[in-house]
Amino acid sequence: MVPHDIVLRLALLFDLYFLLVTLSNIRFLNKHTFRPGTTDEAPPRVSVILPVRNEERRLRPCLDSLLAQSYANLEIIAVNDNSEDGTEAILREYARRSPRISVVEGSPLEPGWIGKSFACKQGVDAAAGDFLLFTDADTVHGPDSVAWAVRNIVGHRAGFLSAYVRQRLGSLGELLVVPVIYIMTALLLPLGLIPRRNSSLFSFAIGQFIICRNDSLHAIGDYERFKGSAVDDISMAREMKRAGYKTIFLDAQGYVSCRMYSGFAGAFRGIGKSLFAAVGSSLVVLVGLMGVILIAVEYPVFTALSGVLGGQPVVSPRIVPVLLFALVWGMKLANRRMPLLAIAVYPFTFFILVLIGLYSAVMTGIGPGLDWKGRLVTATARTDAPLDGRPIVDVSPLFQLAAGVVFLSTLALVYLVARILYRIQIEGRERLAPAGRRRFLVSNHVLYLDAAMVACAIHPRKTFFSALEETFSIPFVGTYIRLLGAFPLPERDALRAIEAPVRRMFAMGRFVHFFPEGALSLGSQEIKPFKLGVFLLATRFDALVTPVTFALLGVRNGRPEKVKVIIEEPIDPRDYLRRSRASEAIRAMASDARRSMQRTIDAARAKAAPALRSASR
Repeated sequence: MVPHDIVLRLALLFDLYFLLVTLSNIRFLNKHTFRPGTTDEAPPRVSVILPVRNEERRLRPCLDSLLAQSYANLEIIAVNDNSEDGTEAILREYARRSPRISVVEGSPLEPGWIGKSFACKQGVDAAAGDFLLFTDADTVHGPDSVAWAVRNIVGHRAGFLSAYVRQRLGSLGELLVVPVIYIMTALLLPLGLIPRRNSSLFSFAIGQFIICRNDSLHAIGDYERFKGSAVDDISMAREMKRAGYKTIFLDAQGYVSCRMYSGFAGAFRGIGKSLFAAVGSSLVVLVGLMGVILIAVEYPVFTALSGVLGGQPVVSPRIVPVLLFALVWGMKLANRRMPLLAIAVYPFTFFILVLIGLYSAVMTGIGPGLDWKGRLVTATARTDAPLDGRPIVDVSPLFQLAAGVVFLSTLALVYLVARILYRIQIEGRERLAPAGRRRFLVSNHVLYLDAAMVACAIHPRKTFFSALEETFSIPFVGTYIRLLGAFPLPERDALRAIEAPVRRMFAMGRFVHFFPEGALSLGSQEIKPFKLGVFLLATRFDALVTPVTFALLGVRNGRPEKVKVIIEEPIDPRDYLRRSRASEAIRAMASDARRSMQRTIDAARAKAAPALRSASR
């Protein structure tokens, strides 16, 4: 059997599974969704939590629909999340019109929080309801949406419920992109397993419509539990299930509608901001999902078109996976009341999804983040970065994979440039042995490429190196030097901020490289006084300090003609701590390292001077 036939048969197996999942989910939604009813009991208090940021164009229909609810025991808590448009004025206007609405002025975003999660947290803190209903400002509610939510969460004896709302489309671009939100329940997850299985893997939610019990949310630790998640809806569902609460996902499209995005670009970026986080920020899961899409959806279409264009009959076995997937996708979209055109263009929709997945991984996984409503959205909130929202050390598999590719290609280029421009010489590699001890590297900072040349000098060993904090805010440059191994050195409380990241660097088997002089002093061969931080860290981590000295041998037109990189004998903090107190030992280590490096520079330049004078004649 040729590989082509194997792929088509594999696609057929996937499509059969997709068919079973889709049929099962349509049946589950039809059978287990209750209609709102009446009861003699006093209805429980419901607090609607509405986080709002820069929504002046879409806010009024949402507020009007919430005020028109048939459910009586209701409060609406609108959290103004530092909006920069006319949102606040609209909220104040509606609060004056109805006592049901109270407005919370959101506090500035705190480190470690995702914006929407922080707004919801403030809404929860102000809520007095027995149930909390979370919804978005771009939703429009039918008069019974709250009654429906209470009826179903109570009727199913659940602690958490989320549901599909009806998606409204306003453009062809939205029609091409928005249907991808149904991929989970059309292709992968049987909804009937969510309330029946205890594993958090069987969890799903959409933040447009969520209701949970107030006491259940507080029992799992409130919004603090998932404050750094870019997909707080899915995180909430998983945490509820882990805590033992029953969760369920139903169909509310007859009660709530939403136009998520305006146009193709907005839909592409909107889904891109959360897709990588939705797969657990896992490169393996993302690649697996993209692989399934290419095999089960795109490859059969490509094969069928190739066959037809090559003169083969239209009706042939190769068309079966195409027809089967079109049937599956058509059933799902028809159930979601999507236009028929959305079914016909499915090959484009799923190819766009692959592009969104790659875009999301790059921008929110390894890049600076994706700008959404004036904030950078990353796969998870990065809590230890003082400036650009990224961690001091990113240990995610995706980042490390990209870093390896960038590092090796850059290393080869830097070594080539250093050989041609500077005629670089490296001396003392043997002094990096033994490899058993942790090791800091310190060097004088005299060239733009000196960090990269240190990496060349110690290869195949690897190092992280410090750089000024503001460098990481430069577009592209900040991401690029991170991939090379740079980490930001905060201006304030630097030692406290980097101590835990340094521990992670050592745990990865790397050296850690500092420039104790501080700023770059281009071409200088007079070493300035050292800052003591790296030597203090050396005593705390019981790590060797190895000076790596740059001696510039001859300068022409302001550019060094020859550079010698000397790896010196390591300094052992144990030797100093045996002779004096810690503070004195740290100062002595810094002083000895500086004097040793200056002597090395002077000796190397003196030795090279006769040869350089002879060459210049």
